[in-house]
Amino acid sequence: MRRFRAQRNLYLAGFALLLAFLLRRLATLISQQALLGASSEAFRRQAEGASQAARQYLQDNDALRQVPAPGHLTASP
Repeated sequence: MRRFRAQRNLYLAGFALLLAFLLRRLATLISQQALLGASSEAFRRQAEGASQAARQYLQDNDALRQVPAPGHLTASP
């Protein structure tokens, strides 16, 4: 009976230790996932802002190309 209880206690302690390690790892992974989600959202917003700025610069560039230069005459004298 003594051996049975000792073996039972060994298995219980081992299982509790394994469960503690697994829970700690799970908490670490969830924390990392939350950080990565927040940083990816920030990067997405930054990329959208850069894309919008680039689009605006291209539109401004096209508008400036359509305006004739001040010294440039279209009709020859």
